[in-house]
Amino acid sequence: MGIAARLFPLLPDPLRDLAVTLFSILIDRRRFGPAYRTALGSITDPGFPAARERLVVARMAALLGRPISSLEDCGHDTKDTIRRRVLELGNAGSLAGTLEWSTGGTTGNPVDVPVTPSEDALNTALTRSFILNELMNLSDPRRTAYFTGKVLMPPGRNHPPFWVRDLRGRRRYYSMFHVLPANIPAFADDLDRFRPNLLIANPSPLARLARLLAAAGWTPREPPLGIWSMAEELLPADREAIEATFRCPVTNTYGMTEMAILAADCVHGNMHVCEAYGRTETVPAAGGRLELVGTSFVRERVPVVRFRTGDLCDALERIDCPCGRKGLVIRGLSGRAVEVVTLPDGRTLTASPLADVLRRVPGLVWSRFEVLSVDRWRLRYHSATRQDEAVLAEVRRELERRAAGVTLEAAWDPSPVPAGPKDRLIVFISPGDHET
Repeated sequence: MGIAARLFPLLPDPLRDLAVTLFSILIDRRRFGPAYRTALGSITDPGFPAARERLVVARMAALLGRPISSLEDCGHDTKDTIRRRVLELGNAGSLAGTLEWSTGGTTGNPVDVPVTPSEDALNTALTRSFILNELMNLSDPRRTAYFTGKVLMPPGRNHPPFWVRDLRGRRRYYSMFHVLPANIPAFADDLDRFRPNLLIANPSPLARLARLLAAAGWTPREPPLGIWSMAEELLPADREAIEATFRCPVTNTYGMTEMAILAADCVHGNMHVCEAYGRTETVPAAGGRLELVGTSFVRERVPVVRFRTGDLCDALERIDCPCGRKGLVIRGLSGRAVEVVTLPDGRTLTASPLADVLRRVPGLVWSRFEVLSVDRWRLRYHSATRQDEAVLAEVRRELERRAAGVTLEAAWDPSPVPAGPKDRLIVFISPGDHET
């Protein structure tokens, strides 16, 4: 969506709808063409994971120029390892004809990953089959609404529409940068007209929309069949707000641009790993937790092998779930290793409890923590009433309990929506100072 994000805000409304329709047709032809149908056939083979692991081992042996008998012979990948591999293969001319995916870089360490059309098709087939078909039981959602961080129209726009339509009638892309109290009636009316069967969303801005819709007394004329939550951690309070407003279940998913691990939760709250997507392991991390490590069975041209994701969990175990699935589940997924702050007294603190604290502060709309040093933080925030001292007093009370010894600076931001797709974030200005 890089070119589209630059183009869409410049177009008048009718042309914007036409542009997104043509864009969707082109994407669908590429994404769901012959390569996708071939991928769908291959993932039904019970021997698919083992065959893909052998392919990864052979590819790594060729790249390293030495015999490799198993993945354990490869060591661990990091984002820096992947960057070097991309550079080496690019210089060797091995990346011709690839697409390019970029990680969001919300923790200050983005990476560009080349993707071949066959890898893209395989990723799409595995993701849709696992999440939509198996976990959500939605093989063919008729109408899909997207609530993500795509820039669709000028930020200063003050009249509807605050969405872009796919004129084939199957998709709406809603602008999360226009979710403001004054615009909620327009969002509510269009949701009632479109009646989406499936919502695909970043959870923090969708939770903001859900709370504003609920405050306006809105209820869905026809509740969606399900909500696919993606791209950030789903906090319990946000899940509760979203499910209460839209009156349907949320499926929390976990994945990454590097295509190392794919997982999603079932109705019993267990986060199941898609074992056809890759091999999932853990290594010890700070505070007695575990860091997730993934080997992609999707990637071929630029292998991702035993990639240290930076994502933390409490356990990775094999269970028989009441939902009928048997296999690996991730317990206690929360926080990234690069979002773990080492406090002055040596304890560690992840982003999740801080986001939970801020969710309970009256009047706070969004927030950003910038960690300047081990004992000095800055909070940027927007509160609807601009009661600076009341908001800050609540935040400081909670932080004194959780992060004693930290000096907090604060700056109220006039923008009622954050300059990004998420409502909460910890940003490390000097990431090297906080590695654990």
